[in-house]
Amino acid sequence: MKYESIYPNAIYRVSAKAVIKKENKILLVNEDGFFELPGGGIDHGESLEVALKRELIEEVGVKESDNFDYKIIGIQQHYDLDRKSWKIAIICEIDFMDETQFSVGVDANELKFFSHDELKQLPNPQVKWARKYGFGEDIEIDEAM
Repeated sequence: MKYESIYPNAIYRVSAKAVIKKENKILLVNEDGFFELPGGGIDHGESLEVALKRELIEEVGVKESDNFDYKIIGIQQHYDLDRKSWKIAIICEIDFMDETQFSVGVDANELKFFSHDELKQLPNPQVKWARKYGFGEDIEIDEAM
């Protein structure tokens, strides 16, 4: 049997997303009118670590000199219905070496630390990633958003 893709012209985009915890809360950014994990697309030729650093500088105002460790805690895929493309997010837990100050970066409108209960009140699908990977909630995540 020949397999035919239901998305024959699909485009794939890989991104790096950061789970940053502080006092049992998770940092989210508002970039496009809704809150989500900080991070974004991995540019051509970038390593995961370089992409994470660049995105954290752009979105949550970390400095080039801020050092961190990271570990991959999940991979999430979804189909973006508006852009007609597959997106694959590499979700990383971030551990900063020193006390890091966060501020609204050039690519964000707002940032805030959310508790688990506060996250449950937010309607957008990407918040489910924060609930699943930040707080370990057993939650189903739709592949199409």
